[in-house]
Amino acid sequence: FVSGVTEPNSRYFSRLHLVATRPARTLTSHVTESFFNKGLTIRTAGGVIIEQSVTTKEMELRIEAGTGTLTVKSSKVLSSYAQPVLITVDDVDLHSAGKVSAGISLMEIKTTTVDTNIGLGANPRDFHMTDAEIGGLFSSAGLTIGDSRSGNIYVDGVSDYNTGFFGVVKLNAYKPTKVVTFERNPSSFNKGIVVQAVGGVNFSESVTTRASVTNIRPYTSTI
Repeated sequence: FVSGVTEPNSRYFSRLHLVATRPARTLTSHVTESFFNKGLTIRTAGGVIIEQSVTTKEMELRIEAGTGTLTVKSSKVLSSYAQPVLITVDDVDLHSAGKVSAGISLMEIKTTTVDTNIGLGANPRDFHMTDAEIGGLFSSAGLTIGDSRSGNIYVDGVSDYNTGFFGVVKLNAYKPTKVVTFERNPSSFNKGIVVQAVGGVNFSESVTTRASVTNIRPYTSTI
């Protein structure tokens, strides 16, 4: 448990590592908000729960929440004060007005478990963020979702408004045969998108982007 850490008292050391990697162990910030003068790495087996806001500075914020969930409670903020936010987790749960912010920096989200399918928007998958939850992400330098370990990525009804708080979105499905599919309901991105999928890109529904370049890369597969 973390509660009430102050910026003046955390300025005497560099990056702080909080580790709880025994099975099902979690980290919870509670009672009062905490401020860390430098970077913070949180590494758990069973998830991270932000019940009170947490702010870090000067170095990237790393969240490695195992096979659990990164949960941010209503109206609470997990912020890196304009430093990169790097998240590895099998699900994200942002309650009403809960936010994760990298400010003017970048944010990366990838899954812990290999082949975990990612759902963005209305249709739930193993890892799922609703359109409203996507609206709780702030990262003007851009948002990257997925990597060489992730499964398929499905996009369903993502809205222009809720993608307006970050820069270009990169959807990465680098694992062989994995695809990115836009399905069921039209999606609209406030900035451009970069879609990279080794197994191909499927447009079963309309997609609209604006304000930045859009790049679709199906490698040796098809669109």
